[in-house]
Amino acid sequence: MRTHTTKDWTNAAIYFYAASPGADGGAYRLDNVSLHQDLAVSSERTDCVDPTSPTPTAVAEEATIITNGDFSAGLDHWGVFGQIVHQIANGVFEFYRPPGTPAGVVLQNTAQAMAAGQVITSTFDLGNSSAVRKRVTVLLHDNDFTDLTACTFWLAPGQPLSRYTVRTFTTEAWSNATLSIYPATVGLDQWIRLDNATLQRTPASAIVGTECLEPGPFTNPFTMTTDATATAPPPSVAPVVVAAPAQIRARPAWLGDGGFTASPTGLWEAVASTGIATLERTEDIDLRDASAAYLVFDSWLKAARSLATVEVSLGGSSWLEIDRVPQSETWQVITIDLTAYVGQEIRVRFVLETLDVTDTDEPDVWYLDALRIEIEPQA
Repeated sequence: MRTHTTKDWTNAAIYFYAASPGADGGAYRLDNVSLHQDLAVSSERTDCVDPTSPTPTAVAEEATIITNGDFSAGLDHWGVFGQIVHQIANGVFEFYRPPGTPAGVVLQNTAQAMAAGQVITSTFDLGNSSAVRKRVTVLLHDNDFTDLTACTFWLAPGQPLSRYTVRTFTTEAWSNATLSIYPATVGLDQWIRLDNATLQRTPASAIVGTECLEPGPFTNPFTMTTDATATAPPPSVAPVVVAAPAQIRARPAWLGDGGFTASPTGLWEAVASTGIATLERTEDIDLRDASAAYLVFDSWLKAARSLATVEVSLGGSSWLEIDRVPQSETWQVITIDLTAYVGQEIRVRFVLETLDVTDTDEPDVWYLDALRIEIEPQA
């Protein structure tokens, strides 16, 4: 097993569970155990190496057997069970687990059989709109649980929807392949987010056993990619107080308020204080003849005690949070999908909300640059 920590550990431990009850004429056998640091191990995956994993075969992968994986038809073909609170917002399934038993789950029984030794791959987007870390456990299994694979993923506070993958193989024939996703963190913080789920037979995939693949830093194509050519502002840049409206008009479609200011070069900056800073596009975005649309911008968010979000309004008076912007150590190019609002006119704004500031703290800072709206017209 090769994995990585997602936070500091104080006491590393290893456990082996006898998960099948009964002796059945024999015993589990265990020997030659080691646990050590390995600098060559990826921080973007967990591999459970299995010497019985099948060899790949030259057969094309099949289409997904998950129906309504993007929740465009609501909960059609999906089921929920146990302690789970859920909703569908803008085509994304959102959920959390309140206290109590049994554990909550959202699942889909595909009614598809699998042969023994079948390599299967599931992909899905997970996000976390809450301000706390959340844990999600994903099971690929026969519906009667006689054979299963499990992967656990930790989602950072405010993490946007990002692509995850589970790749494994069946150890016996399945009669009803099932994808189950459990909110493993108990708490009322909203929300864990799920979208774009697939499950496929992938016989040509070479696997080491069970592979739990996480997104790399800001690699989700619909949320964030790294722009290696971006130039960082000096770390000691002081907030620029813009007194002349002409300086704001250097970016005519955007208006800063509550602490968002523009530097002489046009770079937007917000320094956390005790309130809320906003940067609003003052012109409506006309998506009535669009087939897709994206808000694209360069972001550098140094925020330990502040929350950075992107919001949309249909009329300019009521705002809806559609994504949270993660912290970064340098410039990142972020793309936020606005396609859910095609056919309408909308406004967008950036919000930096200070959660906790003391006089001795170095203030949180959010830099924004190259703000643009990319619209794909209808064919």
